[in-house]
Amino acid sequence: MTQNIEKYLAFAGTLPFIAVAADQSFGLSSSTAMAEALRVYALIILSFMAGACWGLTLGKNLSLLIYSNMIALLGWIAFIQMDQSFYLAMILLFLLLLPADYFCLKRGVIHKSYMILRLIITGIVVVCLAIIAVYTA
Repeated sequence: MTQNIEKYLAFAGTLPFIAVAADQSFGLSSSTAMAEALRVYALIILSFMAGACWGLTLGKNLSLLIYSNMIALLGWIAFIQMDQSFYLAMILLFLLLLPADYFCLKRGVIHKSYMILRLIITGIVVVCLAIIAVYTA
């Protein structure tokens, strides 16, 4: 039951990315408010995911602790830049979280089903961010 709730929550978390990608690609709104809100949301999700990695490895792997913190900090730096490169930076940073998850998988910290879910969710997020980057250029 818990695993189903995790899946539902993970997919629900992609809805803002999907909504803004659809808005940008179909020109549904002339407002930039949705894209700006997504910038904040993407940064929160990136920070949350990096923090989850940090929590899973706390006291177990100093390199991974530093790695996950660097990803979160780089996300904040990209956010402060406030230019087109933000979406590209988010794509890279979300992808860079995957090796940390793989490390946790190999150490038995996370389950294979979670890793598969992360790959799917990251794929959705990356595609949406790429669409948004193209249409906000």
